[in-house]
Order: sequence, then C-alpha cells, then structure tokens
Amino acid sequence: MKPIIIQGALYSEIDYLIDTIKPKKIEYNNFIFYEGSYNNYPVIISKTKTGEITSSIATVLAITKYNPLFIINQGTAGACNEKINKEDVVIAEDVYYLSQFSMIPLILGKMMGIYQLIMNLYHIKLIGIY
Repeated sequence: MKPIIIQGALYSEIDYLIDTIKPKKIEYNNFIFYEGSYNNYPVIISKTKTGEITSSIATVLAITKYNPLFIINQGTAGACNEKINKEDVVIAEDVYYLSQFSMIPLILGKMMGIYQLIMNLYHIKLIGIY
C-alpha cells in the first residue's frame, strides 16, 4: 500500500502527528522521516526543515524513498493571519509564488509595481478557515 506523506518544517508543526502514529524514526540523507500508521494505513511524517530549498530536497527524497499516494504539506504561512490557529485547514482564494520575484526592485525603488504586489501578498484573502 502506498503511504501518505505529511510534511512539516518544525517540530511544533509535526509533533502532534508523530505522537498520533507512534512511528519509527528514520534518518535518510540528513533528513528525518517517521514511519508509522493511522487506522492501519501507512503514514510517513517528513521533517522538511525550513526554507524552499531544504523542503524541496525533503520532498524529492520522500517521493524517491516512499513513492507516496500523495503528499500533504502543512504548516505553511500560519503566522500570516491572526485568525489562523493550529490544526485549522485554510482554503485560499489566491496563491502566489514569491520566489519568481527578484528583491532587486525593492532595493532600487518600487519598480513596475512589484513592491506593492509583494506587500499585498502579506494580507492573505481567505475563503474560509475550518
């Protein structure tokens, strides 16, 4: 049976999941995975570490090692809105890939409206919090 992988960067994001599945801790290429099950279904908790590069590496390693049915990335941007609490499921109306924007326009002075766009991204418009 293909496992479900649940990812989180910090222990504060995954500790309650680890406690739930009673896993075996695995170190693989300097990343930590927890292999367990929930209702007899295989679940892998992946500690991705913070940052885009390390979380991308952890994702590729998880796919390569476990060939999952799907991956749930949780814990993203929880501090962006004071209405969001631990264990909430947030459905966003719009999402943006910030890495496509260079920080140079911010330094050189608000070129082409990118500064305003990036500043607006910190005011996330939510459809709902469940």
